[in-house]
Amino acid sequence: MKVVTREQSDPRPEHARHVCNVCGEPSEMTICDECSERLRVEALSRKKHEEQGDAWSHWE
Repeated sequence: MKVVTREQSDPRPEHARHVCNVCGEPSEMTICDECSERLRVEALSRKKHEEQGDAWSHWE
Protein backbone atom coordinates (compact mmCIF):
# COMPACT_ATOMS: atom_id res chain seq x y z
CA MET A 1 0.00 0.00 0.00
CA LYS A 2 1.34 3.41 -0.95
CA VAL A 3 1.35 6.07 1.77
CA VAL A 4 0.81 9.66 0.66
CA THR A 5 2.19 12.28 3.04
CA ARG A 6 0.53 15.63 3.62
CA GLU A 7 3.33 17.47 1.84
CA GLN A 8 2.45 15.78 -1.46
CA SER A 9 -0.31 17.35 -3.46
CA ASP A 10 -3.46 15.52 -4.42
CA PRO A 11 -2.78 13.65 -7.71
CA ARG A 12 -6.25 14.48 -9.00
CA PRO A 13 -6.86 17.71 -10.95
CA GLU A 14 -8.02 20.72 -8.93
CA HIS A 15 -11.44 20.88 -10.63
CA ALA A 16 -12.17 17.14 -10.46
CA ARG A 17 -12.43 15.91 -6.90
CA HIS A 18 -14.87 13.11 -7.79
CA VAL A 19 -15.28 10.50 -10.49
CA CYS A 20 -18.28 9.39 -12.53
CA ASN A 21 -19.87 6.28 -11.00
CA VAL A 22 -20.48 4.85 -14.47
CA CYS A 23 -17.29 5.42 -16.50
CA GLY A 24 -14.81 6.35 -13.76
CA GLU A 25 -13.62 9.54 -15.46
CA PRO A 26 -13.02 12.68 -13.35
CA SER A 27 -16.29 14.55 -12.86
CA GLU A 28 -17.79 17.00 -10.39
CA MET A 29 -21.10 15.11 -10.59
CA THR A 30 -21.98 11.57 -9.53
CA ILE A 31 -22.69 10.69 -13.17
CA CYS A 32 -21.00 12.75 -15.90
CA ASP A 33 -23.00 14.44 -18.65
CA GLU A 34 -22.01 11.90 -21.32
CA CYS A 35 -23.03 8.89 -19.22
CA SER A 36 -26.18 10.63 -18.05
CA GLU A 37 -27.26 11.24 -21.63
CA ARG A 38 -26.46 7.66 -22.63
CA LEU A 39 -28.48 6.28 -19.70
CA ARG A 40 -31.43 8.52 -20.59
CA VAL A 41 -31.40 7.27 -24.19
CA GLU A 42 -31.15 3.63 -23.09
CA ALA A 43 -34.01 4.05 -20.60
CA LEU A 44 -36.22 5.69 -23.20
CA SER A 45 -35.44 2.93 -25.68
CA ARG A 46 -36.30 0.27 -23.12
CA LYS A 47 -39.54 2.03 -22.16
CA LYS A 48 -40.65 2.20 -25.79
CA HIS A 49 -39.67 -1.44 -26.26
CA GLU A 50 -41.73 -2.53 -23.24
CA GLU A 51 -44.74 -0.44 -24.27
CA GLN A 52 -44.76 -2.17 -27.66
CA GLY A 53 -45.12 -5.55 -25.94
CA ASP A 54 -41.70 -6.86 -27.01
CA ALA A 55 -40.25 -6.86 -23.50
CA TRP A 56 -39.42 -10.58 -23.48
CA SER A 57 -37.13 -10.51 -26.47
CA HIS A 58 -33.97 -8.38 -26.06
CA TRP A 59 -34.19 -6.91 -22.54
CA GLU A 60 -35.30 -9.93 -20.53
